[in-house]
Amino acid sequence: MTKTKLSVAILAVFTTLFIGCGDSDVDYTLVPQAARTSMVPAPTITPTTSPTPEPEESFLRVVHTYYLVPDLELTIDDGEPRSLEQVQSTEYLTLTPGEHTVEISDADSESMEGASTVVDLADGEYTTVLPLPQSPPSRSITAQMEEFGGSEVLFLELEDDVTPDAGTLNIRFVHASFTQSDAELRTDEGANIIGPLARNQATEYETVDPDLLSAAEFLFAAFTSENFTIEFQSLENSSDELVGTLAQELTNGGVNTTVILTVRGEGQPVLVFLFDEADDGSRSLISVGEFTD
Repeated sequence: MTKTKLSVAILAVFTTLFIGCGDSDVDYTLVPQAARTSMVPAPTITPTTSPTPEPEESFLRVVHTYYLVPDLELTIDDGEPRSLEQVQSTEYLTLTPGEHTVEISDADSESMEGASTVVDLADGEYTTVLPLPQSPPSRSITAQMEEFGGSEVLFLELEDDVTPDAGTLNIRFVHASFTQSDAELRTDEGANIIGPLARNQATEYETVDPDLLSAAEFLFAAFTSENFTIEFQSLENSSDELVGTLAQELTNGGVNTTVILTVRGEGQPVLVFLFDEADDGSRSLISVGEFTD
């Protein structure tokens, strides 16, 4: 084949290919680079968020154990005053961690100065404050009640445990009575429950054998250098027995309780079982005692 014929043959092949491609359904239109890129869907990016921190909270309750004043006026920081009767407790008040001023005064006297203390509350902790007469009465309680400030105020500060173990009775004893003698709690059989303890002091929590309660009919307070004891048999304004009611509390779960031996009125002895419960820190059982030889 001559050179001219070969060129014609090659041209014919290319022409056939071009015509065949033109009959195809494939679109060979060139797409600019930018257009091709925009056709690819962008990946979805989920923004990350930091968890919201739990608010910092502390919890405080105040018990009226300053027995030289019938009714206390309580103020915390710059809040609204509230009135507390003798042996009455506030519920747990929710406050921010840090320092807070607790101030008490005689609710029935507008001229008295009162007393205050600063408590430093830790985050998440439960705290109880008990104002107490620093010195025992130098004369009859009735006479000394006529002047608030006849004794300086001691603020006893306690860290509470509000998570008792099931079926366990944990008692913390506070000797807030007028006598200088050490005090202890016993069953009517003479078995020691807790103590002895000096005046204006508190023990740590101690686990009490429930069998001591089930075998007892009543409780009494004994003193190291006094010739009397104080019996506590029934609940105030009730015929229910103190010991039986405590035993019933255990059937509902564990019990942590702050037991306060104190007086009210003109020297009436009382035993207060204040339950250390986050939901109801003011709940208590009160038994009025009788002096015995």
